[in-house]
Amino acid sequence: EAACFDPVCIRTSARKLRMGTDSSYRFERGTDPNGMLSGAFNRAAELLQETDLSAARPASAVTDSYPSVKQSTQFTLSAARVSKILGADISGAQIKDCLTSLDMKVDDDLTVSVPTWRVDVNNEVVLAEDVARLLRYDSIDMKPMMATTTKGRVSDTDGLRNSVAGFLTSNGFLECRTPPLTTEQIALAFSQWPGDAIQVQNPISKEMTTLRQSLVGSLIEVAERNARRGASSFRFFEVDRTFRQNDEIDERWMLGGVLGGPVNDSAWIASEKDIDFLRAKGLVENLLSHLNVDGCTFARDTPANGYRGEEFAVISHSDQRIGALGRIDLDTLGIKDRARVPLYGFELDLTTLITVKSPPGLFKGLARTQVIARDISIVVPSDLHYAEIETSLEKAFAAAVENLETEPRKDAGADFALQPELESVICVDTFSGESVGEGAMSLTIRMLFRDALHTLTSGEAQQLMDYVVKQLHSEYGVVQR
Repeated sequence: EAACFDPVCIRTSARKLRMGTDSSYRFERGTDPNGMLSGAFNRAAELLQETDLSAARPASAVTDSYPSVKQSTQFTLSAARVSKILGADISGAQIKDCLTSLDMKVDDDLTVSVPTWRVDVNNEVVLAEDVARLLRYDSIDMKPMMATTTKGRVSDTDGLRNSVAGFLTSNGFLECRTPPLTTEQIALAFSQWPGDAIQVQNPISKEMTTLRQSLVGSLIEVAERNARRGASSFRFFEVDRTFRQNDEIDERWMLGGVLGGPVNDSAWIASEKDIDFLRAKGLVENLLSHLNVDGCTFARDTPANGYRGEEFAVISHSDQRIGALGRIDLDTLGIKDRARVPLYGFELDLTTLITVKSPPGLFKGLARTQVIARDISIVVPSDLHYAEIETSLEKAFAAAVENLETEPRKDAGADFALQPELESVICVDTFSGESVGEGAMSLTIRMLFRDALHTLTSGEAQQLMDYVVKQLHSEYGVVQR
């Protein structure tokens, strides 16, 4: 009996059963299917008949089950192409002589028919290497490489990655390098495209069957391994590619991070509080500010598999999704909670961030005027997102500046005008209870603003605040407390 086995199946079975033999070693690298009967089978039968101690005789005709005969592969070469590959002048006659000596059929136009036993020949470069070996490498003249030197510069992608790594490492994070292949469950977790996963046709093991679509899943495994070894603080990040199959393979540079554990290291003067969702959100906000990505919003959405719904937010910029942040649900991933602290994961699309980040800002001198701080307490519907309120406040303040009636100044000229700028909007207090009504919440918001050249009077500041509250009331029906 003789057979030609599939190299992929042989390699998988040999690794799984841990049975590496001479036969498996040969079949893993491919064999000639056309030579099984004419070569191996007939030769084995011939040896049996020639052995004096054997009485073997043919018992029946040969049964050959070979439904699809493998044909010889053909490649069309040219002397110019081979010369370019090898870096030497090779004539067509030399190419023909070399390949013919290897039992290949070569026509006058250098069309080469490769025998089926040469399973390693899959392109014309391999044939050019055969020519070089037969002509001897030392017969090919060495030529020094000529290149022009150019001034190096850091690309936008590398600059962004370096900036991300510098910020996170300065905040106590450790950078990781994880393999792009993982289990199907981990690969599909934390992804917004679970149907676009890329499966590996010949996986090395069951733990490496799918190309990852998110970096968070791999970092969770890193955190779990650290927890098994007694770690209690988890701050890991990775900058690498993710993969998805849409109309074509899409590779995107992503930033993934996992954090959890105490806010500060154990010390008598330090707080023992664990990292929560708001601290994780603050870290991501500071990172985006460090990268000059302004105007990002965090909004609730249906969480991807692997996140908890009550603590999850989608990060957007101009209605374009750039990332996500949420508390990790280890139960849905089938991972035992050895960390015993809430773990939070975040991911940012660096490929998109490059297009939306602002250029580096210019230095501004220290302000010469006093900042104005005003608090407003408003009652809003509890289902209204704070991001919408903050956006409306910024728009209302800009409109209030245009309608501001300025008070006269002694030293001001005829073209005097105030242009106060809103520097920050901070929610300093929240309250809900019977006094504000069911389905409502009271927010106290602090607004900081100033004019670069003139100090605003209390009347001008009050004009701005009254206009802002009026706009909020007309847009959302909010009431000032």
